[in-house]
Amino acid sequence: GAVEGTVTDATSGKPIAHAYMVLGWTTLKRVGETDAKGHYRIDNVPPTGLVDAYGFAENYVYYHGHPIPVKAGQVTEYTFKMPRQTFPKELLPTLTGATISKTTAKAGETVTFQAHIAPGKGGPMSAEDFAVNGPLGYSVLLSRVGSTTYRGTWQIPAGTKPGSYEFAFFGAMENCLENMPYQRVSLKVG
Repeated sequence: GAVEGTVTDATSGKPIAHAYMVLGWTTLKRVGETDAKGHYRIDNVPPTGLVDAYGFAENYVYYHGHPIPVKAGQVTEYTFKMPRQTFPKELLPTLTGATISKTTAKAGETVTFQAHIAPGKGGPMSAEDFAVNGPLGYSVLLSRVGSTTYRGTWQIPAGTKPGSYEFAFFGAMENCLENMPYQRVSLKVG
């Protein structure tokens, strides 16, 4: 199946470019990235009864969606709006030191993503902490392994086209605030 839709600004109604729609954050770990018109599409999604959907975009409060079904051979429409982030910087989490264990790897190899994430004054971190790449369509869930160290591994899928892929790193708090700006690290697949 497939999931597609449009992501827009909750106030202006204008499309949000480079927003990430994370589908099945602990299970499918699939991602769609919006184009200039706010449109995204995630293809080759395994059928599932219900799967969680979240939206992330720089300068916006992350969108905690509701579970959606994905049926084999069908397109599920999932469109949503995101409010602009207007909270003081001290309430936002900080993300620093984003790295990938290998900056060059081959399809089939496993790489490790890591970052330091600290909550802002607005509350604790949630479990929605990621490194994502829209063109590849995948997210890497980062789990806490120290006081502020988060890490996740990912096996590069067989058949991944050679090229350079930029991953955006973000961490969300339980109150839906996330770090701004996103840190980005490139992985060359060859």
